[in-house]
Amino acid sequence: MTWDDTYRDHEIWQNAKIANEELATTIAQQESQAADESFQLQALLSHVEGCSDSPHPSISQAHLDQVNTTVSQIRNLLPDRLDAVFTRSGGQLSPFLSLAQAVRSWPAPGGSRLNGLGKRADAVEQTFLALDRQISTRLEELEHELTKSNEETTHLLVQHKADTNEAAKAATFDLNQKMATIAAELERIKKDAAAAEATTENQKARLDEALNTHQERFSELQEQRTANWNNFLSENRLFAFKGVGGV
Repeated sequence: MTWDDTYRDHEIWQNAKIANEELATTIAQQESQAADESFQLQALLSHVEGCSDSPHPSISQAHLDQVNTTVSQIRNLLPDRLDAVFTRSGGQLSPFLSLAQAVRSWPAPGGSRLNGLGKRADAVEQTFLALDRQISTRLEELEHELTKSNEETTHLLVQHKADTNEAAKAATFDLNQKMATIAAELERIKKDAAAAEATTENQKARLDEALNTHQERFSELQEQRTANWNNFLSENRLFAFKGVGGV
């Protein structure tokens, strides 16, 4: 196997491809919040991928092994610890800077440039797709919330109407009860008034009758007293006359 065959068959290329795919997924999930350094790492991995079919005598097997170790380190940090890819640790360069320093002298064949642009375009497309899904999801949520709100409003209106009808029925029933009570009371008062009027007329008739009887009796007695008095006077005059004549 020649050195260029060994170059093309090195696992670095497959490892870089997988790392780039995992990074693209992470960027798509972050959507508009993805940092510029994430796209810079994506371009760097695309540059490494683009060199897979362009063997160069200055890139040794040992150097490819070293770069592959750095790419594996980056893969181990994806997707949850993407920020650690750009962070120094223990005085060492960050994995991103280590990779950039290792491949900065690599030639940039046309394939790597096109590959980098393609990866960036894919990332942008994934971002738009994720945004579209997010908008669709939000629209569905808003539609569900609106439907639920309409149902709740309708339920409240129906309940309010029912409560209002019940209250009106209760008020009407109470009013009818009060009116019936008042009507019964008025009827009782009318009956009491009629009874009182009848009693008054009866008492008046009795008083009139008693007064007439009293007046008649008084007249009779008065006539009798007058007659008795006249008789008494007549008898006394006769007695007086006889007495005088006998003397």
